[in-house]
Amino acid sequence: MKTRTLTLVLILIGSTLGFTQPLDLRTNEIAMTVEHEEEATLVQWRSTREVNTSYFLVEKSIDGITYETVHTVGAGGSTYCPNRYQFEDLDRDTLGATYRIVLVCMDGARITSNTLYIEPLNLVHTIVD
Repeated sequence: MKTRTLTLVLILIGSTLGFTQPLDLRTNEIAMTVEHEEEATLVQWRSTREVNTSYFLVEKSIDGITYETVHTVGAGGSTYCPNRYQFEDLDRDTLGATYRIVLVCMDGARITSNTLYIEPLNLVHTIVD
């Protein structure tokens, strides 16, 4: 089976963090990949550090316009160690899908990533007489 992997590197900067630190420590850096696996579409992301983070939303769109939350995962809060996260989307769409990550900070601020589109699987349909 051929696997396609898309990678997105994104730097997220929180606007109101509620405490004073040098600017470089307020940056939440996220790298995201989306790939087809045998039974699911795997969305993975990692952070190099997290400051004032509460949770992540994995959002999915079929049309690239309207997104729905398909998964929520708790974030590291404030940590300067790398964290890895993943979500297996078992609901594959034959038309392909667009994914994005929304970082929700402890103060309620939301930071939305760029999007990654994954092409549909090459599905073979068998017609039985």
